[in-house]
Amino acid sequence: VLIDEVAADDEDFADTLVAGFGMPDFVREPMREMMSIFTDEEQVSLVARVDEDAVGVGTGLISGETLGIYNIATLPEARGRGVGTAVTGMLLRVAAERGCTHAVLHSSSMGRPVYERLGFDHVCDTKQWNWAPPG
Repeated sequence: VLIDEVAADDEDFADTLVAGFGMPDFVREPMREMMSIFTDEEQVSLVARVDEDAVGVGTGLISGETLGIYNIATLPEARGRGVGTAVTGMLLRVAAERGCTHAVLHSSSMGRPVYERLGFDHVCDTKQWNWAPPG
């Protein structure tokens, strides 16, 4: 797996994020716009590639000494091969180089074992509310 840092509105990033989370296509452009509001100092966007094909992504948002990890997504056909682990590890490395001393994240049940293997501790459970427009 090769991991590249990319611009927040990178097309491969947006395509892989939407596909990895199974989001509808209409979400792609609003996600690109939303991701572009952060400065390069505040945000790290990564794309993981296998044979030059984008297969995973991740976002880190930095505030002071804290890294918030978001958008860890792997294409279904690439899951189970360590892509999410590699992306998360690279986000942690970049954040440490930028002075972060700790990181926080929310996890799906699928991602939780990955984060526990990386040393994250479970702190609490939260409710998640989802909405989708009709049709």
